[in-house]
Amino acid sequence: MNDAFMYRVAFRIRVCSRHLRVIASLSVVSRTLNRYSLRLLHTCLQGKNITAYVIIRRCILIIRLIITKHPRPISVEWAMAELIKNPRVQEKAQEELDRVIGFERVMTENDFSNLPYLQCVAKEALRLHPPTPLMLPHRANAHVKIGGYDIPKGASVHVNVWAVARDPAVWKDPHEFRPERFLEEDVDMKGHDFRLLPFGAGRRVCPGAQLSVNLVVSMLGHLLHHFRWAPAEGMNPKEIDMSETPGLVTYMRTPLQAVPTPRLPSHLYKRVAADM
Repeated sequence: MNDAFMYRVAFRIRVCSRHLRVIASLSVVSRTLNRYSLRLLHTCLQGKNITAYVIIRRCILIIRLIITKHPRPISVEWAMAELIKNPRVQEKAQEELDRVIGFERVMTENDFSNLPYLQCVAKEALRLHPPTPLMLPHRANAHVKIGGYDIPKGASVHVNVWAVARDPAVWKDPHEFRPERFLEEDVDMKGHDFRLLPFGAGRRVCPGAQLSVNLVVSMLGHLLHHFRWAPAEGMNPKEIDMSETPGLVTYMRTPLQAVPTPRLPSHLYKRVAADM
């Protein structure tokens, strides 16, 4: 590993940290990457290649954690808003949780495979509300023609997965939150079915896609198993504001407010499973 290579890596890490500042919630991560890049430059000057290699790996790990963890709470908030707005879906998911898990324990990761409807709820939330509606930008490495359009080499390309999710030519009743559609048809969402691309596709697919799905399913499962959810007092479920704040990441314009009612015995709220 030569000095020129490490200088280039350090420079790119610093550029990445600057780009992350556009997202307020990632400012701490931005400062962390910036600090590591400075340490890497200092290491280059001292000629300590092994330390530099460790720092590079840590920076890559931080970037991967950003990609996999940041959209997670956004997806759960959108899913909970849809579940409160559609009580039929919430009740059906809770019936499945009660049948599989019961009322004497909490959900663990081993239960995921026995909760197909809950997984469909997560899928449907990611379809209707992809955390990155235009995905991350790509660049064409050759001149191509797609759908009658000329894409010149070097052009930046954005895939509008938000529009695909609302296209009636692609989905039946696209604006309806209906998880059953994924029980009727097995749709892959890890890049093999272009109708559903919450994590991208191809060589640029999100490396933490399965981790993100598992975390969303886990959070939704615990929230639905432990509580029955209703809109804020005096609000009709249909009045929940589902408008979006446009940007690289799509937040709810009005943060969700909900009222939980416990569903399980009181002792289950005092301790959690060790392997959850």
